[in-house]
Amino acid sequence: TQIPHAVGAAYSLKMDKEQACAVTYFGDGGTSE
Repeated sequence: TQIPHAVGAAYSLKMDKEQACAVTYFGDGGTSE
């Protein structure tokens, strides 16, 4: 799944105090599971 990977990447960027963001795209069924 893409969402947990994006959350992990975003948290890593925050902990390292990077000036960046993590973006993920998912379809209509991405949150149904």
